[in-house]
Amino acid sequence: MKLWKHYLVLAAMVLVASGACHAATSGDFAFLRALGVDMNRVAVLTDAPFNGGDDAHGASLTTEQYIPLLNDVYRFKQFSREELEEMEGNFFITGVRALPGGNTLVVVLVELGDCADNDIAVFDRQGHLIDYLDGDTWASMDNTDANEDYTAGTAYNTTGMMQFDSDTEFHITKRLALVDWVNRGEWKREAVATHWTIEKTYHYRVDTAGHLSLQRIDSATDGSAEPRLVQEQDIRMLQFYPRSQDSRLDFMNTKAMDHDVKRLMADPDATAGFLMEQVMYIYYRQNPQQVLNWMASHRGRDNCLLTVFERLFSNSWVRKEELIDEMQRMTDPSARSYMERITGQWGPADAVG
Repeated sequence: MKLWKHYLVLAAMVLVASGACHAATSGDFAFLRALGVDMNRVAVLTDAPFNGGDDAHGASLTTEQYIPLLNDVYRFKQFSREELEEMEGNFFITGVRALPGGNTLVVVLVELGDCADNDIAVFDRQGHLIDYLDGDTWASMDNTDANEDYTAGTAYNTTGMMQFDSDTEFHITKRLALVDWVNRGEWKREAVATHWTIEKTYHYRVDTAGHLSLQRIDSATDGSAEPRLVQEQDIRMLQFYPRSQDSRLDFMNTKAMDHDVKRLMADPDATAGFLMEQVMYIYYRQNPQQVLNWMASHRGRDNCLLTVFERLFSNSWVRKEELIDEMQRMTDPSARSYMERITGQWGPADAVG
């Protein structure tokens, strides 16, 4: 499995919500136009709900467009030419909104393999990335059962919706439900009954410098929801902290101290451990210096994330060579020396020699 497929989950796209204007007609979004992005295919976000759009309505990005826009997050130099060619046409811009301070919020649809994410990026006037938020999938239906004719069944159904509350505040509501579905033809499955739901609403604020901050998370869980999935959704919450929010590692460390989470992380067959690795991979991919400096400043038994971080390399989420390069960029000599010492023997678990 390639690196960029590790943290994604199965998703089936839904149509753009009617509340968004279906062409970028307000605001000039000059940096996107300068890159040749087809803004006629991009929705200008209003204060109405927006479900993230789909590839049929968004503007597909070429290699020359997605690399300058998203390189600070995806670090495309780690990929081979063949991998980059595979990514051609798998990044889309589905929505934009002008922000105070001359910045722009962009909804990015990322389709890699059979998976899809809806992410949020903030750019300055020149198109430099200021902040980034991994929003996970906003639309998927993962079957748990189906009849022989595939005309009906049950599935875990994930939906997402974004809405601005003011010029500087918005929220994203994610909902996981166990549903009964029927096939309306042409593989169009429709949910017809709901057994239980797990809903979380993430409230964000963006400052005039373009930095996002997660203000609070509201949760509403049906009592009949599966406890295992409730716990997994609580871990998934961690990935919704934006790239610039340093406190996200503190929140993750607190989660890793939880007795049940710690126990499940020690079980190689439990999903919880994989999800913690996934969150750590997202954090490190987005902001490696943030992760390295946090590790260096949290030494000892109170750091429950060091083991999770090491698994990125033993389980081949990240190549050791990339870690070595990033440690060379650390500006504090003492912190760099510490990280070089504790990671010296790290590497793939199946490495020979």
